[in-house]
Amino acid sequence: MRRFSTWAGCRARKNQRVFAIKGKGGDGIPFVTPPSKVAIKDNKRITCWLYTFGVDAGKEAIMSNIKVQEPGAKYCHFPRGESYGYDSYYFNGLLSEKLELTQTKRGNRWAWVKIPGHERNEALDCRNYALGGFRILNPDMEAVERRQDALDKLVTAVEVLAVRQESVEGNVKEIRNAVQSITEKPGKRWEALADRVLYLLLGAVFSLLAQGAAA
Repeated sequence: MRRFSTWAGCRARKNQRVFAIKGKGGDGIPFVTPPSKVAIKDNKRITCWLYTFGVDAGKEAIMSNIKVQEPGAKYCHFPRGESYGYDSYYFNGLLSEKLELTQTKRGNRWAWVKIPGHERNEALDCRNYALGGFRILNPDMEAVERRQDALDKLVTAVEVLAVRQESVEGNVKEIRNAVQSITEKPGKRWEALADRVLYLLLGAVFSLLAQGAAA
């Protein structure tokens, strides 16, 4: 009944692109497949969309990606700092299983088994379903990278403008202080200016008189 309640909640939010998911283990099961309609009531008339993930294929992809050492395709990025939740407890859960050849009634087969001392595997399950959702969305990563580059350039331009604005504000402040200093002492400032103008005028007059006498 709990499963039906969860699927009913997904059906009520289908316009918000909320869908039900279910993991299925076993060899040869594709990681992601197109969704199927499943009944959430006994009369089978009320249905919801269900995505079934081949979790064994997902785990194989995750473990393969973790082995990539250089940034690039399939490289796994994790935020630094335990405050983000990526601590030793998380990675113990992420690396809690290994692929092992086991004996069954149908013969030997490869299966994912828990590693002793790594009992909690929620981190691996969450990454498995997250990777499945990513595969379903199939985003254009080149377009995402172009948008990120454009955003980085915009951030840089804003930072440059902020520095220039601070410089302009500093210059304006200096000019304002200078103007205020002049207005606070108008008498002395204007007297000095008047003396300079008078000296220039007298010099010009004497020069004209001298030129006239020489002529």
